[in-house]
Order: sequence, then structure tokens, then C-alpha cells
Amino acid sequence: MKEKDTRSRLLDAALGQIWKSSYTGAGIAQICDEAGTTKGSFYHFFDSKSDLAIAALEEHWVHARSDFDSVFAPHLSPSEQISAFCKHTIKSQTSHRQKDGYVVGCPFFATGMECGALDTSVQKAVDRVIELELAYFFRLAREIGAPRFPDDQAVTDGGKAMFAFLQGILAMARVKDDMELIENALEPGLRRLAGL
Repeated sequence: MKEKDTRSRLLDAALGQIWKSSYTGAGIAQICDEAGTTKGSFYHFFDSKSDLAIAALEEHWVHARSDFDSVFAPHLSPSEQISAFCKHTIKSQTSHRQKDGYVVGCPFFATGMECGALDTSVQKAVDRVIELELAYFFRLAREIGAPRFPDDQAVTDGGKAMFAFLQGILAMARVKDDMELIENALEPGLRRLAGL
């Protein structure tokens, strides 16, 4: 049980550091200090910082996925899904802002933008999660259907546009430390893109 606790603390500390600063700014010593463990324990569980970051992001997705399942529930209309998603996003970002002192945005996109070609293993892990998130927006566009999204290409383009808008808002809010941007622009923008 203690090993699992140590590994979990390392995952939480890594994600926290990625969110608070950045992937490159999150040092192994800093992560270990925050997790209350040693570098020896770190290397018992992970071969590198990349491996830890991948595991932390994947663990975060496990929890985030249940939230996505809830807000994009099939029994909700597309309009209700957008409202539920926006309310959840605002609540989550507000909670992180209160805890961390600023808007944190999306850890997947922030890490993906930072790593780019510098760490292809982390980039591939981020891309896998992005594809999983995108699937929810494709399904939303498919449920909205014609005339806004009349065929498969329109569904794909519409889902990508809604997701890209979301990530742009979150990135801009992080850069400007501006919760009002999320609160005031996210839902109206998604509704415009969705034709609702």
C-alpha cells in the first residue's frame, strides 16, 4: 500500500508542477520534495521525468474522462451538453485558480505546446489524450447533425473547431490569468460554432 501511495504522490506532484509552472520547469528534485519522497523512490517507479509526466497525464485523463462522460451524457441534448461542459470547465478552472493563484488552463495542451518535438514520447502521450477528448466533440457535432453538420467531413471539421476554440480560450485565459474570459466567452463561442 505504501508503494502505491508514494507513486500516487509523485503523480500528483508532477501534474501539480506541470500545471503550476511547466513541464520543463518541473524538476525531479522539486517533484520529489512536493511528494515528500526521495529521488531513489522516484527512480524506483519511473525511468525518467518523461515517464513520470506521461503517467501523470494519463492518470489525470482517467479522472477527467469520467467528467467528460458525465457532461457529454447521451441523455442530454447537445445544448445541455454544451452548458454542462462549460459549467464544469468554469468550476474546475475556478477551483485551480483558488488553489494555485492563477488560471491553469489545460495540462494536456500546455504540455503538448511546450514539448513539441523536444520530447516525442510526451508529445505522443498528449496526442493520444487529445484524440480521446476530440471524440466527445465529434459525437456532439454528430448529434447536432444537419443542417449545421450534414456529413462526416462537417462533423469532423465542426468537432475540431469547437475543441480548438476551447483550447484557445483556456490558453488565452492562462496567459492573461483571466477567469472572466472563460466565464464570458466559452459558452457563447461554443454555441456559435455549434449553431445553437
